Amino acid sequence: MDDAKSIALEEVGGGSVTDIELDEDDGRVLYEMEIESSQGEVDVDVDARTGEIIVISYD
Repeated sequence: MDDAKSIALEEVGGGSVTDIELDEDDGRVLYEMEIESSQGEVDVDVDARTGEIIVISYD
């Protein structure tokens, strides 16, 4: 989980994780995170096994 947080925060340029949960989607286990950044709220999904960023959504 800590690695996934670091990957997501690096991708969005910092901030703080306000929510994180482990979920499964189409057979893939993901960490779904909400991050409060200088650009506003960002939703980031990170593959729990590979560390690959699957989705980034800026609100």
